[in-house]
Amino acid sequence: MHFGRHGTVSVASVSDLRVALGPTDVAGTSSALATGFRTRGVDAEVVVWKPGHPFGFRADRTLGRVGRGLYGLALPARRNVVHYQYGSTWLPWIIDARWARLCRRTIVVGYHGDDCRLSAVASREGWPLAELDIERDDEAVRERMRKLSSVSNAAIVADLEIASYVHEHFPRLYVVPLPVLPSPGVRRLPKRAASVVLHAPSDQRIKGTELIEAAVTPLTKDGRVEFRVVTSAPHAEVRDAIAEADIVVDQLRSASASVFALEALGAGVPVLSRVDARALASFHQGLPIVPVTPDTLQAELVRLLDDPARCHALGERGRAYVAETHAADRVAEAMCLVYEHARTARPGVYEATVDGISERSAGA
Repeated sequence: MHFGRHGTVSVASVSDLRVALGPTDVAGTSSALATGFRTRGVDAEVVVWKPGHPFGFRADRTLGRVGRGLYGLALPARRNVVHYQYGSTWLPWIIDARWARLCRRTIVVGYHGDDCRLSAVASREGWPLAELDIERDDEAVRERMRKLSSVSNAAIVADLEIASYVHEHFPRLYVVPLPVLPSPGVRRLPKRAASVVLHAPSDQRIKGTELIEAAVTPLTKDGRVEFRVVTSAPHAEVRDAIAEADIVVDQLRSASASVFALEALGAGVPVLSRVDARALASFHQGLPIVPVTPDTLQAELVRLLDDPARCHALGERGRAYVAETHAADRVAEAMCLVYEHARTARPGVYEATVDGISERSAGA
């Protein structure tokens, strides 16, 4: 099955879309997607219920307790597409989702990781996170997904690891690229004796920060490498750190590229990270990340430091890949296809890009 962008979704129907994104913003994906929508002429707003995102992502509205109730009740009149993020709704007991569904609004739910990961599935599939001894209440996570699936048209995920946790609960599931905003400006690295290696974990345990430090720190002793770790910083500060980095090391316990890794690639910075090929969708083909494990990270980093030409080539490939696959306006166009497709499509697992929607074969 293929659902092309010049088929069912017309310019008129796109211009009629009114999208609500929230009630949270995971790694800036809501605000980036909203920016992409506006570029495409789609009316979109990011509405969150926690004041002041710690990483400084921009929301159009921030709701208090009373505001959440009023917004949830008015939601079907204000918006014809409700795009929940992080498996959350604005009101308890998914009251707003039930009301929007009763009013025949399109409802999709975005899942990103901790909102849906199941220990049993991670262990069964051998995902990297299973290496950590993390206690999770699988049944509580499943129950939250079951409740939302009962009133939703589809779930949205960014890779096949996340899909493995979600697909049994949602009859329709779409694997869609993460949206990334363009890198601000051009990198102009000063001449310096040490190469800057950057790591910016949102969660040090999940990212494997202690393993990364063990691999990189010995390389700093001769002054050849400066290792920078940026934690709990506003997004603008992280972007500034990317612009000053020679190489980025992302993570060692996840299965695919994070938003941070994609932002670094988009800025032309070579990225080393653990990547599990089983988690990658078709649109990840050509992902120019240097794959590493805890055992190979140090050697691969040295190889990059010794090969400036390869670093430059990886940087150029990264820019091109992100512009082609993850640019926010292109992801927004793909998401418009998803909203239309999810209303009537048969149950299945689909991949969606700006070029259209295709159904994944069983077991793929």
